[in-house]
Amino acid sequence: MIILGKANSTPENIKPYENVEAAASFHKTWEKRIVDAEKLVERRRQQAVADQEEWEREIEEIGEAGTDISTKVGGGGIGASIDPLKLILFPIQQYLSIACNILRFVKNVVIWEEYYIAALICIASVVSAIAFAFVPWFFLIQWTSRIVVWLLFGPWMKLVDVFYISKLKPLTKAELNAQEAQTRQERKDRTADAALRAKITREDTTKLKAMRKHMFGKFIFKVPILKVDRFRDIPLPSSSATPYIESSLPLSELAMKEAGKNRTRVTGQLLTGRMIPKVCQTGMGRALAIVDI
Repeated sequence: MIILGKANSTPENIKPYENVEAAASFHKTWEKRIVDAEKLVERRRQQAVADQEEWEREIEEIGEAGTDISTKVGGGGIGASIDPLKLILFPIQQYLSIACNILRFVKNVVIWEEYYIAALICIASVVSAIAFAFVPWFFLIQWTSRIVVWLLFGPWMKLVDVFYISKLKPLTKAELNAQEAQTRQERKDRTADAALRAKITREDTTKLKAMRKHMFGKFIFKVPILKVDRFRDIPLPSSSATPYIESSLPLSELAMKEAGKNRTRVTGQLLTGRMIPKVCQTGMGRALAIVDI
């Protein structure tokens, strides 16, 4: 029909009740498959409800594993406060704090206070503009969609049904039970591993916080990586900056300088070690400018 435009053979004659037994068997098989599928869906729904309840119990058993060791100020929690409105207003204040930090970060990016991120966004925008200006995206999307449709929805997909899909057999009840049992056992193993890791994290966090308080003082402040300051730090008119120009040194003096002669190292507060934390020994980086404020 596609090549010649006409049928290669005459239509066949169909007699009354021809192949009625095969048709009835086909419909019966499909009805059985539909009933079995509905039973399987209902069974999986009930199993999903039971799994959700078990998952909630497991999450409660694991508990929180936060690594924030900064000092918390206030009345020791929501329940310890005598303010009757804290239960209502405190969660709202937390969301407002997150919103303020996000807005301040966006503002700092816009005014180029966060110049690294602003520069990356600017470069990405320029590259995207060039790509969309010279690359024929409509042509590529159109022909890619056509090729995908022709490959995946053509008449040759019947061969996939004949040689692959039709040979797949549904799982038996015993196989389904074994598969579900294996899934539950894997979930229990993951939960046990997560509970162990959460316990170790809580212990390490408590130990690190106690050691930091012992070595550096009772107040711990988490320094933000991104700039979320409310006000900008503007240098005073009396401020000055002198570029650091490194002079060339002889090989002997350079070796002594790199070895640390006449160098005063200021130790930081980075602790290493799990059982007995100690201050991490790191070298000092080279300054790019000497600023006097």
